[in-house]
Amino acid sequence: MKTLTVIIISILAFSNSIIAGPKPTHKNIKYSDTHKRNKLDVWIPKSKTPTPLIVYFHGGSFKHGDKSHFYNRSILSINLGKGVAFASVNYPFIKDIGILEILANTTASIKFLKSKSKEWNIDPNKIAVMGTSAGAIIAEYLTYWAKDLKITGCYGEQQPYRSWFLLTAFAKNDPPLILYTRSGLKDKVHHPKHAKTFKTHCDNIGIQCELYGSKTSGLPQLPTGINIEKKVMQFFTKQWNQPKAITKKKTKD
Repeated sequence: MKTLTVIIISILAFSNSIIAGPKPTHKNIKYSDTHKRNKLDVWIPKSKTPTPLIVYFHGGSFKHGDKSHFYNRSILSINLGKGVAFASVNYPFIKDIGILEILANTTASIKFLKSKSKEWNIDPNKIAVMGTSAGAIIAEYLTYWAKDLKITGCYGEQQPYRSWFLLTAFAKNDPPLILYTRSGLKDKVHHPKHAKTFKTHCDNIGIQCELYGSKTSGLPQLPTGINIEKKVMQFFTKQWNQPKAITKKKTKD
């Protein structure tokens, strides 16, 4: 009986450690005064040089959800110690303001994080965004509509229906997009066809886009031995490592 008790306690402790993940360096930081939910958590790695940053937006149909949903993500636990900073952001719900207002509101989170780049040792030129469902809409809005933010890459997870309006702002050579849908054909909200629509549009206008999904989704499968969060990290890192264009000054003859 004692042995069984010890095993149960060990399992619970292990489970809690997975759920907890690394603790935020700064928690519940207000990024804007426009709404009480405008708060974020940030994880800052130890580094002698400025670090790239990945910003996450939770799902929940713009009705519920919380930034704490990011705490157990492997992309955080694996890459924080490798010199990548992370932030997870809350935002207002539609019971308080409209969706377009919510989207516009979230731009303040990126501007706030950029304003903290020196203090938190973040490279403001290497910021990527990711989000799930409603959060995917936010991430794509920040990348393709709020172009002045200069997001370097975007990951949309569980692309939801009625998000096609975002495509009107997509333009050739915009930042690359990676998409993943785990849902099958019976999920109307996250039907694989929604992600396919984005992939097709990107291909047609000249935006780099990679699309993956689960076996039940019918979408292209990930390479053997690589999960989606490892693939996303490779995807973002490739963009951060791109050499900067050098502009030559004209000289007088």
